[in-house]
Amino acid sequence: MKVARMSFIHGAALVLTSLLLASCAHQPQVQFGSHYPHIKDLSWMIGEWTDTQDGKTITNVCRWSTNRNFITRTFKVAEDDQPMIEGTEIIGWDPAENLIRSWTFDSTGGVTIGIWMLQNDQWNTEINEDIKSMEPSERKQALSELDWLIGSWVDDGGENRVESTCEWAGDKMFFDIRFTVYSENEPVQEGLVIIGWDEEQKSIRSWIFDTDGGLAEGTGFLHEDEWQMKNRHVLPDGRLASAVAIYRKIDNNSFSWQRIAQEVEGELLPDLDEIMVVRQAISENPELEIIK
Repeated sequence: MKVARMSFIHGAALVLTSLLLASCAHQPQVQFGSHYPHIKDLSWMIGEWTDTQDGKTITNVCRWSTNRNFITRTFKVAEDDQPMIEGTEIIGWDPAENLIRSWTFDSTGGVTIGIWMLQNDQWNTEINEDIKSMEPSERKQALSELDWLIGSWVDDGGENRVESTCEWAGDKMFFDIRFTVYSENEPVQEGLVIIGWDEEQKSIRSWIFDTDGGLAEGTGFLHEDEWQMKNRHVLPDGRLASAVAIYRKIDNNSFSWQRIAQEVEGELLPDLDEIMVVRQAISENPELEIIK
């Protein structure tokens, strides 16, 4: 196996913001600190790498997220210069479990969730959930009812303004959703949401990562024009929270969302008022990156 390190190359800028679970931006205010000290020993990953093995070339680009609370790895596997599989891995600290986790999403629709451990001066990953890929036609059909979400959106109904963009990823295997939260016209939080289909559970699955270090996973079901998501949150300070988010499609250019049954560490919180989200024009600043 031959591994060569190359200088870091800035690729095409990622499109700004996220849509669907922008409601995570309206979390209760929490005190948090940087998770960087817990994952700084993985700093050696940052940069661009190639790995040649068994006739296949794996290209990896690793970057810090804003605030250095996560590492993102984009990868591409090629054989005979023909692309085979590509995807994204998110690596971060789970303050509730006090360990490093990773979430890998590949272009076949597979999702792998692992735990990183340092053993004998070597990092190893133990897989604790593996969502198998499925036939592309089946996954595309399962997610097709949400393809109207593709585009840019704005939620200006709460204390903060949330701008969002939703795109297809992995040949329509996932929705790649990015959001930026503005307070008094200044960006205060960014994040990534990935939406996919769990064939075994026959449900929509979501994963949220924000630049403050917050994590969330959700399971949801569609019923006509209403979509309900049960979300479990790990707040940046390690507290656990949960809520049910309800999304109602009004037309192809607008929908509403409301969060109910909210609780933090077992303490119930009031339901949020329903908020309107509307489609907007593409960002005038496409060079602004969420994942740097």
